[in-house]
Amino acid sequence: MGRDNDALKAEMINAINEGGAWFTTRENCYIKIGKSEAGELLYARVCILKDGALTGGAYSFGTDWFDISFHGRLIDIFADPDSLKYYDMRHDDEQGTYLNTDDGPVHEGSSLIEFCRKADEEVLAGNVRGFMIDGTGFAKELPPSEKKMGRTKDIFSIIQ
Repeated sequence: MGRDNDALKAEMINAINEGGAWFTTRENCYIKIGKSEAGELLYARVCILKDGALTGGAYSFGTDWFDISFHGRLIDIFADPDSLKYYDMRHDDEQGTYLNTDDGPVHEGSSLIEFCRKADEEVLAGNVRGFMIDGTGFAKELPPSEKKMGRTKDIFSIIQ
């Protein structure tokens, strides 16, 4: 990795650690990644704006295998597959925004819900200035550039 990539990766990681960093893959398609309050997990909120509506999922994952990968001019973000959890983000005007898992809704007041609410507010207010990336290896809404380019290998198969 060249010095420019090292500096950019350090800037991205610093932003994630300091309250969250926005990334964008294409117009109206954003992802915010930040640390949990306790610091042992990373949270991600995918925000896709389409026809004035906001959709997307939420994720939590460990920090062990988290990586921002540079290959040529392409940048992908990967997460630890063993700790990765997906949350279906639903919005109900009467109940507000909440996250639903296979085990039921996430408890109101959780730091993940608050992280997602803040991210949603920022996107809807247009307060998003993100790093341009090519995709993520964990968010089903944002396939990594390897998949977009027809390649089947990703960083996890290389590690294993």
